[in-house]
Amino acid sequence: MLKRLPIGLSSWAQIRREELFFCDKTDQLPQLVQHFPRAFLSAPRRSGKTLLCSQLAELYRTGTELFQDTKVEFRWPQSDQAAVVSLKFSTVPATQSFEANLCVRLATAFILAGLVESTAALEQENLVGLMAQLELLTQDQELVVLIDEWDKPLSANTDPAIVATLNAFYAWLSSLDNIKFLFITGIMHYRETEVFLGPDLRDLGQEPCAPALLELSLDEVSEIYDDYLEQATQRLNTSREVLLAQIKQHYGQNGAYSPWVLNQFFEPLTLPGELKPQWVKFR
Repeated sequence: MLKRLPIGLSSWAQIRREELFFCDKTDQLPQLVQHFPRAFLSAPRRSGKTLLCSQLAELYRTGTELFQDTKVEFRWPQSDQAAVVSLKFSTVPATQSFEANLCVRLATAFILAGLVESTAALEQENLVGLMAQLELLTQDQELVVLIDEWDKPLSANTDPAIVATLNAFYAWLSSLDNIKFLFITGIMHYRETEVFLGPDLRDLGQEPCAPALLELSLDEVSEIYDDYLEQATQRLNTSREVLLAQIKQHYGQNGAYSPWVLNQFFEPLTLPGELKPQWVKFR
């Protein structure tokens, strides 16, 4: 029996809890956090950025508890834990109340990280005031800050007030010296905007390690999806070589393959009926 594919899921805890299939790229995570303590990663939609943030959050929160039998299990220092502040900008509506909305989500993120006991001390609609409170309350804590979809407020709205609010927020993050690891992801590159994310941020797009974080080579596709390829060749009455050549033709981009695209293709194998390939350029 083939494992169910995590279609539409980006929660590492849920994937592990439900024993779903995943592409194990976790061996890249120790290198990421050790060499790039403040990093930015721009990648297309559905390329695995949110799942990557989820994996990093779980590693810092609970160590390798949810990573048994993965490549990172014996590579991640068990003592390497910290409070994790996770912020997803798709949950911050880009309206006229953007600053107040950001205050609510930011305060909530610090509470969920266990850094603040209640919202009572954080009832602020003024971002500068809230950031000052948070800085005072957490100055003796090591922080891991994960920001996903950083550019979402900019994709639909270029209001100068939103840009100014984001600049104030990222300037504050840049000034904090108790951040152990800062990771920011999105679709849009910050150089395309008027937002400044800080002088110490490393752009992973310029680093050789970046593709290995999210994408697969054709050899990895053959190895990781071995069982799915075997069943696909039987249903399509073709050879493995021919099927891989078709995958390369239709889904390869500069020798790289997106797990999301492959999961979409192989999903019918886990359901009753025939596998009817629809060679669609997802990217």
